Amino acid sequence: MRPGGQGGPGLEGIRYSALGISLVLTALIYLGAGIWGGLYLDRRYGTEPAFLLLGLGFGLAASLGSLYLQGRAVWRRGRSRR
Repeated sequence: MRPGGQGGPGLEGIRYSALGISLVLTALIYLGAGIWGGLYLDRRYGTEPAFLLLGLGFGLAASLGSLYLQGRAVWRRGRSRR
C-alpha cells in the first residue's frame, strides 16, 4: 500500500505501464511504416510482394532493436538502484 492508505500500482507500476505502451506504439509505427513503404514501392514498380516483404523485415528489425535498447536501459536503471 502507498502512504495514506490508498492502494494502487504506485510510481513503479506507472513506469512499467508507460514502458509497455511505448514499446507497443513504437512497434506499430515501425511495422506500419515498413509495410506502407513496401506497398507503395510495390505499386510504383510492380514488384509485388518483394518490397512489402523487405519493408516488413526492416520494420520487424527496427521494432526488435528498439525493444532491446529500451529493455537494456530499464535493466541498467534497475541495477543502479540496488
